[in-house]
Amino acid sequence: MAHVDELEVDSEAVLTGRTTAKWVERLDAAGVPGGPVLTYDQTLADEPVLARGVVGETGHPVIGPRRIVGSPMALSETANLSIPGAVARAACRRRPA
Repeated sequence: MAHVDELEVDSEAVLTGRTTAKWVERLDAAGVPGGPVLTYDQTLADEPVLARGVVGETGHPVIGPRRIVGSPMALSETANLSIPGAVARAACRRRPA
């Protein structure tokens, strides 16, 4: 895309002029659907995410227990895990080449 660097600089200059809450308010008022992009910690504490029941804990053999966000979709024929979309076991480790 031509001029992407300039566009990024100009966009950042405009967007950093207001808080996330103010941008959400302005976009909502204009009828633009959307919402803030949350950090992982903010997601784990977000009321709608908590109400959906998709935050849980999983274990990892090396790093131990971790709080995770599962998929918001509950499919009828997936494994019966306590968190929809949760990982049943840790990913394989890559062997050194």
